[in-house]
Amino acid sequence: MVSALTSTSDGAQLQLVGFTSFVPTTNALSSLGTAALGWSDLYVDNGSTDGGQIFFNAGGQSITCSADGLTLTYAGFTTITLFSGISFVYSGGTLSLQKDGNELASWG
Repeated sequence: MVSALTSTSDGAQLQLVGFTSFVPTTNALSSLGTAALGWSDLYVDNGSTDGGQIFFNAGGQSITCSADGLTLTYAGFTTITLFSGISFVYSGGTLSLQKDGNELASWG
C-alpha cells in the first residue's frame, strides 16, 4: 500500500513512500520509462555489502549484474560492445576480444 505519492508541479520529482515492492498487476505489460523519457540511473541495494541484483532478459539475450560480476548472454551474437572501442567478436567458431578493431586475445 502506498502511503504517499508526491511530485513537483513540473513533474520533476516522484516519491513513493511506505511500500516494500513495486509490482505491476499484469505480467510483461508495464514499462518503466519510455524510449523518449528514460531514467538516468538505477540504484539497487539489498542491505548487505554485496549489493542487489539486476537482470534484463529479452528472448535469449540477457544481462545479469550481481555481486558475482557482470554476465552477458547473447544468443547468436557476432559482436558485443562493452564500452567505446572494446568488443567481444565471434566469428568462425572463434571468440576474440578487440580494442578499436585490433585483436587483443582470442579463444576457440
